[in-house]
Amino acid sequence: MQKKDFEQMLSFIKNYPYIKNSLTYSAKLSPILTMITYGLLLFEYFILKKDFQIRILLVPLITLLFITIIRSSIDRPRPFEEFNYDPL
Repeated sequence: MQKKDFEQMLSFIKNYPYIKNSLTYSAKLSPILTMITYGLLLFEYFILKKDFQIRILLVPLITLLFITIIRSSIDRPRPFEEFNYDPL
C-alpha cells in the first residue's frame, strides 16, 4: 500500500464518523461473535453427544498456526505503523 492511498482511505473514514464508528465496532465485535459461534458448535458436539469429528478441532488449529507462521515470516509493519498514523 502506498502512503497516498492510505492517507486517502484514512481521511475518508475520519470525515464520516458513522463509518469510523461502524468499522471500530465491527472490528471489536467480529472476534467475539466468532468465539461464541465456535463455542456453540463445540457445545453441540460435546454436550449433545453428536457424532464428533476431529476436523472440528483440527481445522481452526491448523488455520491459526498457518496464519501465525505466515505473518511472522512476512514481518512487515502495519500501514499505520509504517506511515506514523494513529490507528482508528
